[in-house]
Order: sequence, then structure tokens, then C-alpha cells
Amino acid sequence: MIEPLKDKLIIILLIAALFSTVIGVIQNPSLGWLDGASIFFSVAIIVIVTTINNYAQELKFQKLVAKAAVDYVAVYRGGYGVTKTIPVIELVVGDIYQINQGMRIPADSILLEGIDVQCDESAMTGENESVIKTHVSLQNFQSNPDPFLISKTLVVNGLGKALVCAVGINSRSGMVEEKLNTVTSETPLQKKLGTLGNQLGKIGVICALTIIIAGIGNFIIRRFIDSSIGWFGNEELTSSSLEELTSIVILAITLIVVVVPEGLPLAVTLSFAFSVMKMKKENNLVRNLQSSEIMGGVNEICTDKTGTLTTNQMTIREFYAQEQVYIGRPSNFNQMSISKLIKEGIIYNSNARIEKQDNGELQAFGNRAFTAIRHPEDPNLVRVFCKGAPEVVLKLISKQIDKDGSVTQISTLKKDEINAKIVNETFAKRAFRTIMLAYRDYSFQEFDRIKEQNNNFQSEQDREALENELTLVSIFALQDPLRDEIVQSIKICYQAGVNVRMVTGDNLETAKAIALEAGILRQEDQDDEYACLDGKMFREACGGMTKIETENGLIKEEIVNGEIFKKIAKRLKVLARSTPEDKYMLVTGLRDLGSVVAVTGDGTNDAPALKKADVGFSMGICGTEVAKEASDIILLDDNFASIITALKWGRNIFSNVRKFLQLQIVISAVAGSIVSIASIALPSHSPPINSIEMLWINLLMDTLAALSLATEQPNDHLLDKMPYTRDESIISPFMWRNIFSHSIYQFVILLVILFAGQSMFITIGPYDNGMYLYEDGVPTVKARHFTYLFHTFVMLQLFNQINARKIEPQEMNVFKGIFQNYYFLVLWAISFIFQILLVQFGGQVFKTCPLNIQEHLICIAIGTTSLLFGMNFNLTLLGLFVKKFVPLHWFTRIVIKQEALSDEEEKSSITAMLRKSYRQSVEYQKQQIDNFNKSQSIRVLAKNFRKNQSMSIHAEKLDLKSISMNLGKDRRIDYSQANKDISPTSINSRKLRLLH
Repeated sequence: MIEPLKDKLIIILLIAALFSTVIGVIQNPSLGWLDGASIFFSVAIIVIVTTINNYAQELKFQKLVAKAAVDYVAVYRGGYGVTKTIPVIELVVGDIYQINQGMRIPADSILLEGIDVQCDESAMTGENESVIKTHVSLQNFQSNPDPFLISKTLVVNGLGKALVCAVGINSRSGMVEEKLNTVTSETPLQKKLGTLGNQLGKIGVICALTIIIAGIGNFIIRRFIDSSIGWFGNEELTSSSLEELTSIVILAITLIVVVVPEGLPLAVTLSFAFSVMKMKKENNLVRNLQSSEIMGGVNEICTDKTGTLTTNQMTIREFYAQEQVYIGRPSNFNQMSISKLIKEGIIYNSNARIEKQDNGELQAFGNRAFTAIRHPEDPNLVRVFCKGAPEVVLKLISKQIDKDGSVTQISTLKKDEINAKIVNETFAKRAFRTIMLAYRDYSFQEFDRIKEQNNNFQSEQDREALENELTLVSIFALQDPLRDEIVQSIKICYQAGVNVRMVTGDNLETAKAIALEAGILRQEDQDDEYACLDGKMFREACGGMTKIETENGLIKEEIVNGEIFKKIAKRLKVLARSTPEDKYMLVTGLRDLGSVVAVTGDGTNDAPALKKADVGFSMGICGTEVAKEASDIILLDDNFASIITALKWGRNIFSNVRKFLQLQIVISAVAGSIVSIASIALPSHSPPINSIEMLWINLLMDTLAALSLATEQPNDHLLDKMPYTRDESIISPFMWRNIFSHSIYQFVILLVILFAGQSMFITIGPYDNGMYLYEDGVPTVKARHFTYLFHTFVMLQLFNQINARKIEPQEMNVFKGIFQNYYFLVLWAISFIFQILLVQFGGQVFKTCPLNIQEHLICIAIGTTSLLFGMNFNLTLLGLFVKKFVPLHWFTRIVIKQEALSDEEEKSSITAMLRKSYRQSVEYQKQQIDNFNKSQSIRVLAKNFRKNQSMSIHAEKLDLKSISMNLGKDRRIDYSQANKDISPTSINSRKLRLLH
């Protein structure tokens, strides 16, 4: 309620209303208070309606935030090491939960077990360096390890188990959030609208000054001409003169209120909220409301492949083992000498967990951080299993299993032949994804010796010592088919002026095949040197990235070979075997070229690219919490087609705001012109549209029109044109011509009614008094005349509101789609009915005169001409005249001046309610952690909860079908993880988990 009252114009209007009430009561104690009271009432209605709208939108936003913030965690409940996935909000102190890479810590906790656990605590401490977390044990207690996990921080690496110590408002993040204040920043669209509003406000001030000067001039002239009126008595203004001057000031202020489109912020907020609500139903969960606006201008999409373009349901179609290719499931698989190794390699080389759902079905959950583990089958034998991209693992291979099951040495020539003929020719060119399985046996003594030489395998770099002289087991060819709607979605993107690039960790030949099938790459372009690149070629050509200092002292990242990047950017369609750093470099380069970029990602290491992009899309199904935290929109179905939905709704926001502007500027122009001219030409202190009526127009055409036009549904036509650019004017040349023509048309009609309406429409007789609308509580003929004018003005705007639904030259039918927008129909009908009631029962408060049915029909008929004018603008003589003598290119010169936006402003959130400044409590957090570290009870806690053991799985019970399911699900996750584990340049990603 307080926020609307901060408007300076409203404050001035209230002061003037108070002044008018006092003067009126002095002059006429019985009815003199009506003018001031009616202004108070009108302002109260505006304030209440605005407050209700703001509250409703805030409530809706908070509900959306609550939905976006729902996280889940796997807890150990019920014994036998079985996990159960529950909402974070159900965690209680004493729960033990599973830690995985990419998750957000749900509560203040103590690490009980962990391997390579690192957390990003920048949200709490402001420090960008990841913090290594180590569980407490008798061996390392003296070295003061850090086992404390702070809620809302992010796990960037590792896995383990943790004990919950504090939840909710008792946790670190809960304490901080209680102290936070929300900060609202403007979006680029809001900045444009703010600039436009300021310029319209200046026009309103000019009109207001005109009214004041003309009103005072009339005031003086009439008293010089007619001395009987009197204006000085005993050297003081009479109460009637003072009241007249006050009404002039009130009218001028009210005109500014009407001219300034105060409904613009409401229109933007409503359009955002309505779009976000609809997008949620179409599998787009918007975390950052500003992103729904920016999507309207996106002209580049960098998309992952797995799960986004494809179904993410990988199935083994073929596999290579013992020097031959097997298609489908061999009937004698269980009798093959290699079958046991394949089963073990798949089972032990996975960190997936199986849970029973409420409906009794089994569901697999996977962790993508660990792609190789060592499983000791024999007490005196340590076996290390490894899987990964063939071109990476082949470099570590020294042996193979031949046709008779013997382990033999493999030559470099043979490895090259396998890579060329099996991996690329047989599998990759047929769009199969490939994964190689290998192993090596160590004696227990040899394993211990390597362990001691490599820091007891404390880090993944230490464990790389085990990754050599491996034995090739098999190469699997997995098929992940395209989603049915992808080809059509890609076609729509190109039709909408949006370029699609596929950024994947797949083999280059596999990526090419998928891109061709999806329509991202054309047959004639696949041989272009820059159309399809792998990550290494891309990095070498562009020279990597460097940081430079700008003139204002800021650090900016840019590509070293910018000219080469420009050439690549024009033709690049597929970036294969890419790393997260490659994706980040691509996004940075495209944004530097002026593109508006959307990026998809699901892995922890995708977070920088998601943050850098104008709009970041994370995956709701297979995405990590880190990726979701960095993204603007979450794709709940991991489907590329859902991006088309976001694209359409983003453009619709821009379109709806334009529709409201097209209507509002006509209202401002016509109202300002008529009232200004009337104040100059008419010898009366009673304007044709008084201040109360103007406030009514402001309420009717600002608030209700904003509500109706902001809820317009998107149409397919939105995707038939190019996206709007960063510097595109909010009002197009065609809109300016519409505004110009409608303003002139309405102004002429109202001018005729103003000066000739009495003789044309009024049949009751001459004005009883040319100065006043009411005498002794009875309306004069002049009141009827001005009621005609006011009623006709509102009707013209109501029917022009239907015209405002169309803002493109080719949109001829203004009724198209109107019956799909029930909000528009209902609100328009409410406005129409309330206007009729106001005229009939407004009385002396609104200074209106009741009209009969014939008079109402005349006003309505004149109002409909505005609709007919808009509908037939291209056919009417006036329309032909305007098109001939007022060409469209004239309006291209009309530019709304606006300041250039920085990258940060472009990326700023419309309602940064989720942006919480943890830095305000850094010192407090550090002190609390230090105190907690001093607790001597840690050893007891760690000792008591290290007894959880995982279920054992017997390899002998598995058949090829279960292997296919396990491998498919495991690799589905591995490949989609920012593609790190299959990068030829990153061996470190094939981490080893060592279990005795």
C-alpha cells in the first residue's frame, strides 16, 4: 500500500485535493466537499488496485520461486545401506545423506566419508577457490582437517556421506537469509520503457503548463471583461476564484498522471508473470524472470546432444570384443570367455544406486563423477577397471583378448586400425556412441607399493599411476535416437532467425551423423573446413582466451584470434569432443560479436558457460544442482523442443508490451491535445474532461488495459520473423504510423464534438449557464455536452484497445485469436459496463449527466468507428492517403534515446529476489566455523556412523539385458556431464574409486 503512495504526482494530487476540499467547504458547506472527496476516492481506488496487483504478482512469483527451489537428497534410512530420495525440507538432524558431485549441500553437516570432496563456498565466504573437505579419522585428526559442510554451498567434486547437524533457520544459510533484503534491478526492456515514460512525462508537463497558463489567462481576461464576476475583494481572492485556480492546478497535475503511462510497469510485470506461469506448464521452469524477456532476442543456441536432441535412452546395439563385432545379443553370451569381465566391468565401474518408488517400480540414480573403480575379486589380486572414450583409453592399452580368450600384446598399428575401422567407420559414422572397457590386474603387494609412491591415492592425479598397460575388453556401440520432434524444432529455429550449434563430447563422426539427421548440418556444408570441428582444432585455431583490462579498470575476457573466430562463427555447426572450456569460449566469442546466446548444459563444469550466456538452460532430469543454480531456465523434460516454447513466449512478452504502448500513447496524445485546446479556447473553468474523469480513464485504460493486453497468447507468426536486437526501438515504424493516424482520427472527432456537439447532439436547449456543469445539484446542458465528449472518448479507446492487439503490417484481422484470450474479453466487458454505470450514476461527483439509450448508442457508434478505422486502415481513403503521403520510412527516424547497457545490466534480473548477499555475514560465518572446528566430539560422530555398508551385487545373476540397462544408464550420465569424461585432452576425468 505504501509503494504507490511514493509517486510524487500522487502526493501532489492529494495535496491539491485537500486544498480543493477546504476551499469547497468554505464556499459551500453542504456540497463543496464533493470535488476534493471525489479526487481522494479516485486516488484511493488507483492505489488499492495497484497494491492488489503488486501483491498478487509478488505472491505468484514467490510460489514459482518455491517450486524452483525444491531439491531432493538421498538419505540412508532403514538399514542395509539402502537409500531413499526425499525432499530436502524433510531432512532432520541425525540423518545421513549421500554426497555427489554437482549437488547443493542441503543442511549444515559433517563429512563422515568422502573421496576428493571439494565445495564451492563462495556464496557464503566470497572466496572463489574451492575448499577441500576431508573426513576426520584417527590418522588425520592432528592435521586439523575440514569436515564441515555449509548449507547452500555446492559440491564441485567428489562423493561421500555426511551427517546432518543443523537445518532450516538454525543452519548457516538460514541465519543469513533472515537478515537479507531483496533488491530489484531493471531489465533492458524496463530501461527502454523507463526512457519512453520520461519522454512522455515531459510532453505531459508541457501540456500541463499550457493548461495552467491558458487557465490563468482565461481567469484574468474574464474578470477584466466582466467586472461583476469579481476577483479581488478587500485585496484578497474570493473563495470561488481560489477554487477555480485550484481546479486548474488539479487538472494540470491529473493530465500528467494520464499522459505518463503508469501502466507500463504493471504491463511488463503481468506479462512476465503470465508467461512464466504458462511456460511452467510447457516444461520451462523460469528461475530468473528476466530470462523470459531476453529469450525474445536470442539468435544463437548452443545445445548439448544427449538427452536434449536425443531421447537419452541409450541401448547397446553392437559391441566389439575378441577381434570381432557382435550385432544384438549373442545367444551364447554367457558361455563366452569374456562375458564375466564385461559384467564385472559394468557393475563395479558404476556408482549408480537403485531405489524402490512408491508405486513399487525400481528407479536408477547415477553419479557421473566416477567412471572407473577397482574391485578386488581375489584377496591377493587388485583389479582396476576403466571405461571411457575409445580414442582416450586406446592410448592406455597395451594388450587385448584374442578370439580364443588369450591375452596378447597389441601393436600401435592394430590400435590405429581399431580406432579407424571399428570406432569411426563401423560405429561412429552410423551415429552410434562408443565406449571402451578395459582392465588391469595388480598383485596386492604391487598395488600397495604404487599406493605408497603416490600419496596413498589421496587425489585423482595420484590414482592416474594405475592407468597404464591396460587390457582391452570390449567396445560398445550405443544408440541414442533423436527425439521425434527435433527435426521440426530445428526447422522452426532457422525459420525464426535463430542459429543452432551442437556442442557435444561425442566423436566427430558421430556428432556429424546426428547433426545431419537433426537438420542442424546440411549435406552441402559438412565438408566445409569450419562447419564441423573438434575441441582441439577449435582451441588451436582461436588461440584460447586471454584477459584484458578495460578503460574503466574492469577485467574482460576475449578470444586471442578474434578474426579467426569470426570466420569460424559464421560457419560452425558442430563442435565435437569439446570441453566445458570450449563451450565457454564459444559463448564468450558469440556474445562479443553482438549475438544474444542461449546455452544448454547439465554438468557441474557447464556452470561458467551457463552463467556467461544471455540465457542458460539446465536439465531438470539429468542436470546437476550446480548447473541448475547457474541457469536461468530449467528444462523439466530435458527436451530441445521446450526451448522453442521459451523462444515463443519471450517474443510474446515484447509484443504484448508493444500492444499496450500502441494503445497508451494514443490515449495520452488525444487527452493531452483536447484538454489543452479546450483550456485555451473555452471561456470556462470547467474542462471538457475533468480531473476525476481523467483519473477514471487512468484506472480504466492503464490498469485494466494492461491486464487484458499483457495476457495475450503467443501466435505462430512470432516465429516467422527475425528476433529483435539489443538496440531495437520499443516502438516500430509501423506502430508510430498507427499511433499517428489513430491520434489524428480521434482528435478530429472529439474536436468536432467539443465545438459543434451542442448543435449536433444536444436537443434539450441552450446552455443554462456557460460557466458551470451543475447548479444547485442539477446538471446543466453543458454537463450533458461534456458527458457526450467524455463518454465518446472512452468508447473510442475501448474499441481501439481491440485494434491494439495487432502490431504487424500483415495482421489484418484484429479479432483473430480474441476468443482464446478470456482475460481480454472479460476485462474489456467489465470496462465497458463500468463506463456505462459511471455515466449514468456518476452524478455531481464525476460531473456527468445521465444519458438515454439513444445517446449511449450514438457514443458507442462513434467509438466503433475507431475499430472500423483500424480494421480497414489499408482500405479506407484515409488509410490510402496516410500510406501515400505519410510513408513508413518517415517513422524510422523517430528514435527513443537510451543509454547503452553493460553486460552486467543486460544480464541483471528483473526481480533479484533470489540474489542473496551472503557476503554481509562472512566474518560471522568464519567465526562460527572456527568455533565448530574446536569441538572434540567429531571423532565419536565419525566413528559411530562409518558402519554403513552398501549392498553387494552378484555378477553371476546378470544377463546381457541387465548389462545393457546398466551401461546405458551409466554412460547416459557420463557423456552428458559437460563431456568431460570423454575429452581426449582430459585424462584426469577418468577417476578411479578404490575399494578393498
